[in-house]
Amino acid sequence: MTAAVDPKNSEKKLPNSKRRFMFLFLIWYFDHHPGHGYSLIEELNSFSVSPCKSSTIYSVLDKLEKLGYVKSKPQMIGKRLRKIYSATEKGRGVLESVKKNKIKGKLREFMSFLLS
Repeated sequence: MTAAVDPKNSEKKLPNSKRRFMFLFLIWYFDHHPGHGYSLIEELNSFSVSPCKSSTIYSVLDKLEKLGYVKSKPQMIGKRLRKIYSATEKGRGVLESVKKNKIKGKLREFMSFLLS
Protein backbone atom coordinates (compact mmCIF):
# COMPACT_ATOMS: atom_id res chain seq x y z
CA MET A 1 0.00 0.00 0.00
CA THR A 2 1.32 3.42 -0.96
CA ALA A 3 1.24 6.24 1.58
CA ALA A 4 -0.85 9.28 0.72
CA VAL A 5 1.41 12.00 -0.60
CA ASP A 6 0.57 15.61 -1.30
CA PRO A 7 1.83 15.91 -4.91
CA LYS A 8 2.46 19.65 -4.65
CA ASN A 9 4.65 19.35 -1.55
CA SER A 10 6.57 16.24 -2.54
CA GLU A 11 7.22 17.20 -6.15
CA LYS A 12 8.49 20.67 -5.16
CA LYS A 13 11.41 18.97 -3.45
CA LEU A 14 12.45 17.24 -6.67
CA PRO A 15 14.86 19.18 -8.89
CA ASN A 16 13.51 21.02 -11.92
CA SER A 17 16.28 19.79 -14.20
CA LYS A 18 17.61 16.68 -15.89
CA ARG A 19 18.26 15.26 -12.42
CA ARG A 20 14.49 14.96 -11.88
CA PHE A 21 14.39 11.95 -14.16
CA MET A 22 17.40 10.46 -12.33
CA PHE A 23 15.68 11.00 -8.96
CA LEU A 24 12.54 9.22 -10.15
CA PHE A 25 14.49 6.41 -11.79
CA LEU A 26 16.54 5.76 -8.65
CA ILE A 27 13.45 5.68 -6.43
CA TRP A 28 11.84 3.22 -8.84
CA TYR A 29 15.03 1.18 -9.19
CA PHE A 30 15.55 0.72 -5.45
CA ASP A 31 11.87 -0.06 -4.98
CA HIS A 32 12.25 -2.98 -7.39
CA HIS A 33 15.94 -3.83 -6.85
CA PRO A 34 17.21 -3.00 -3.35
CA GLY A 35 21.00 -2.90 -3.46
CA HIS A 36 24.14 -0.84 -3.10
CA GLY A 37 25.27 2.13 -5.14
CA TYR A 38 28.18 0.42 -6.88
CA SER A 39 25.96 -2.30 -8.40
CA LEU A 40 23.58 0.42 -9.60
CA ILE A 41 26.47 2.32 -11.23
CA GLU A 42 27.63 -0.83 -13.02
CA GLU A 43 24.11 -1.45 -14.32
CA LEU A 44 23.62 2.15 -15.43
CA ASN A 45 26.96 2.11 -17.25
CA SER A 46 25.98 -1.10 -19.06
CA PHE A 47 23.14 0.65 -20.90
CA SER A 48 24.03 4.32 -20.66
CA VAL A 49 25.19 6.33 -23.65
CA SER A 50 27.77 8.03 -21.47
CA PRO A 51 29.21 6.64 -18.24
CA CYS A 52 27.62 7.74 -14.98
CA LYS A 53 30.03 9.25 -12.50
CA SER A 54 29.93 7.62 -9.11
CA SER A 55 30.09 11.05 -7.47
CA THR A 56 26.87 12.04 -9.26
CA ILE A 57 25.04 8.87 -8.24
CA TYR A 58 26.14 9.04 -4.61
CA SER A 59 25.23 12.74 -4.47
CA VAL A 60 21.72 11.97 -5.74
CA LEU A 61 21.37 9.01 -3.36
CA ASP A 62 22.39 11.23 -0.44
CA LYS A 63 19.79 13.83 -1.43
CA LEU A 64 17.08 11.17 -1.87
CA GLU A 65 17.89 9.76 1.55
CA LYS A 66 17.74 13.21 3.19
CA LEU A 67 14.37 13.82 1.54
CA GLY A 68 13.12 10.47 2.84
CA TYR A 69 12.51 8.91 -0.60
CA VAL A 70 15.04 6.10 -0.12
CA LYS A 71 16.58 4.60 3.00
CA SER A 72 19.77 2.68 3.52
CA LYS A 73 21.01 0.16 6.01
CA PRO A 74 24.58 -1.06 6.39
CA GLN A 75 25.29 -4.66 5.39
CA MET A 76 28.51 -6.64 5.12
CA ILE A 77 29.03 -7.96 1.60
CA GLY A 78 32.18 -10.02 1.52
CA LYS A 79 34.71 -7.96 3.42
CA ARG A 80 33.03 -4.64 2.65
CA LEU A 81 30.41 -2.74 4.53
CA ARG A 82 27.89 -1.49 1.98
CA LYS A 83 24.82 0.72 2.22
CA ILE A 84 21.85 -1.21 0.88
CA TYR A 85 19.27 1.21 -0.51
CA SER A 86 15.53 0.67 -0.85
CA ALA A 87 12.59 2.97 -1.59
CA THR A 88 10.43 4.24 1.23
CA GLU A 89 6.65 4.64 1.31
CA LYS A 90 7.22 8.34 0.75
CA GLY A 91 9.34 7.58 -2.33
CA ARG A 92 6.72 5.20 -3.73
CA GLY A 93 4.10 7.90 -3.12
CA VAL A 94 6.10 10.39 -5.19
CA LEU A 95 6.37 7.88 -8.03
CA GLU A 96 2.62 7.24 -7.97
CA SER A 97 1.90 10.97 -7.86
CA VAL A 98 4.13 11.70 -10.85
CA LYS A 99 2.69 8.73 -12.74
CA LYS A 100 -0.86 9.85 -12.05
CA ASN A 101 -0.52 13.61 -12.43
CA LYS A 102 2.41 14.28 -14.77
CA ILE A 103 2.51 11.62 -17.45
CA LYS A 104 -0.37 12.63 -19.69
CA GLY A 105 -1.20 13.34 -23.31
CA LYS A 106 1.55 13.03 -25.89
CA LEU A 107 4.15 11.96 -23.32
CA ARG A 108 1.92 9.04 -22.24
CA GLU A 109 1.31 8.12 -25.88
CA PHE A 110 5.06 8.21 -26.61
CA MET A 111 5.97 6.10 -23.59
CA SER A 112 3.25 3.56 -24.45
CA PHE A 113 4.65 3.39 -27.99
CA LEU A 114 8.17 2.76 -26.70
CA LEU A 115 7.00 0.02 -24.36
CA SER A 116 4.73 -1.79 -26.83
